[in-house]
Amino acid sequence: MNKNKYDTAIVCGSHGRGGLEINTVKLAAELIKRGNSIVVFAKADSFIAQRCQDLSIPLMILPNYVKYFDFYNAWKLAFRLKMIACKNIITSFHPDLSLLANTKLINQQLNLIYQQQMHIGRRKKDIFHRIRYSQLDYWVSPLQLLADDVLRLSTVREDQIRIIPLGVDTEKIKPQISREEYRKKFSYEGNDIVFCIIGRIDRQKGQLTILKAFDKIKQEKSIKLLIVGEKSTGDSEVYYHQLVQFIDEQNLRDRVTITDFEKNVGNVMNAVDCFILASSSEAYGMVTVEAFLSKLPLIASANGGTLELTQHGQYGRLFKPHDVDDLAAAMQKFVQDRATFIARADAAYDYAKSRFTLEHECKGIESLLR
Repeated sequence: MNKNKYDTAIVCGSHGRGGLEINTVKLAAELIKRGNSIVVFAKADSFIAQRCQDLSIPLMILPNYVKYFDFYNAWKLAFRLKMIACKNIITSFHPDLSLLANTKLINQQLNLIYQQQMHIGRRKKDIFHRIRYSQLDYWVSPLQLLADDVLRLSTVREDQIRIIPLGVDTEKIKPQISREEYRKKFSYEGNDIVFCIIGRIDRQKGQLTILKAFDKIKQEKSIKLLIVGEKSTGDSEVYYHQLVQFIDEQNLRDRVTITDFEKNVGNVMNAVDCFILASSSEAYGMVTVEAFLSKLPLIASANGGTLELTQHGQYGRLFKPHDVDDLAAAMQKFVQDRATFIARADAAYDYAKSRFTLEHECKGIESLLR
């Protein structure tokens, strides 16, 4: 590979450090590992830029740009891409699309790919979005449900859309310590049944809904709940204190544990017995796929992309969104009939292994590259 030439640029102007940014770096690293010629364009001092430096991923700094009509920076980017002989641009960050559409207007030879990771949101059929989407060669949706929303709410054409699920790196979710060793951290006994939720402490993630459901089955002394996730400032911190207050008021301290972000999610999933997803709406729950690939039984809120991921309950027990009683019933059912849940988890593993691995995602993206 000529170090000054790259076939594909992965562009992300986000300064965040959430799932979208992690997935961007993960895709770049895996495509390079598979022999593709990749460079990442990211903002200086961003999480993505730092991770690319840590992983020795080729990096170029994306200039600050204005959202609309920034033809100056589009021209500069088009020139830089020409200098490195770039043929393909991939982005998952929707605010980048205006700049990249203008770049494509300047150089029509570029192959522009948008990889959707979130709901499209509101209706986007105005002239600005119409021009922007007309420059796309491919709009990649991880689920058919999300693609259907795109067709309904935007001017993206059906012939532009491809369904390529976001993939999990199965090597990264392998546990690094034994089940017994991890459970010792929280003083779990061998016969304890441990429910778990993983995700940032946030109202949208539904930790309080799970706590209220757990409180309804607390007469089962061997049932425990592990809440894994980091809290941020603002409303997230307020919400965290509401969780702690509820735990104290209901005398659940000996049954419920809140622990900080766990770098290796495989350690957690190997040590618990059932994963609960209670989000208000998940476009595409990576943690759901991770549970599938860990053969971990799942109880999930019946909304958003979760419906499609679980094939409407075939691969997990669904409950009505925000319905504490329905969730409590599902948790009680797991306690009484674990064999049925485990059988679903085994089937979910086979299902996910054939569709939702990082290898499958990369193959799908590679099929779109020039």
